[in-house]
Amino acid sequence: MNEVELLIQEKEKSTSTAFVRFILLSDKYKEEAFYYFVEGKDAPYYQYRIKSQTEIEIIPIQCGGKSKVLEIFNLLKGRESYNKYKKGFFV
Repeated sequence: MNEVELLIQEKEKSTSTAFVRFILLSDKYKEEAFYYFVEGKDAPYYQYRIKSQTEIEIIPIQCGGKSKVLEIFNLLKGRESYNKYKKGFFV
């Protein structure tokens, strides 16, 4: 893997990338969805379980590891304007 590919891969695992994805998706789906943050490629595992419990749209956001999920949790927790959204954090 070359240096550019490594940089792109690292960017995909950043907290800011997950935050921007949440902002863009929440702008599209508003409060009509459940946004859940996961460590990595385990989104399908949780998707089935969440879908069986709710009728609303569910939206996975991959964060790139346990520490990144916790960082995004703390970031969103500190901002009152995001309390109106249904969110879940899975580590």
